[in-house]
Amino acid sequence: PAANKVRPVSDYDAKFSVQYAVASSLSRRAFGLAELDEDARADARILDLAKRVRYRPDPASAFPRAFSGEVVVRTRDGRELRHREEINRGADERPLTNGEIAEKFMENARLSVDGPKAIAIRQAVLDLDRHDDVRALGDVLGGSPPCGLEGGDVELRAANPICGGTARGRRQVGLQPSDWRSVIRHPGAGAMAGR
Repeated sequence: PAANKVRPVSDYDAKFSVQYAVASSLSRRAFGLAELDEDARADARILDLAKRVRYRPDPASAFPRAFSGEVVVRTRDGRELRHREEINRGADERPLTNGEIAEKFMENARLSVDGPKAIAIRQAVLDLDRHDDVRALGDVLGGSPPCGLEGGDVELRAANPICGGTARGRRQVGLQPSDWRSVIRHPGAGAMAGR
């Protein structure tokens, strides 16, 4: 509904509201998970500004190659400020740096755990390819299997194995950590795939 664009009632509404995203970005200089929580969605400054945001299709859009766009801000004193992103951050042609990815992880992780725990988790993930198994990561995360999967097994499969077919095992020659998908199998529960 149109009303949910200027006053999102859920984080889902906020994620897909140009008005809210622009207003939040201008008010808080950020638009991340913290800006989707209930307190942020009730912030009077953001909501007041969201009412003043207008949207129209971009005739110069690079879609579908990229999610380009432009913001034009007209100030009370008559100035016009513009910023255009022809290729969105994170696109193939404009990938995020490792530092930007780590920073985004830390911003999001700190919403659930304290700073030292977030740093430990980040480091355990970055060190995964240096270990024969994922126990170090499990220890940092708390050691308990997700979703009550005690007794289940973890099978690693290659998403794009060089050898053809589906590769099994942790140390397949020629596979990089980015090639792996984890599949958690639990008796009677089928398989849940992750990436």
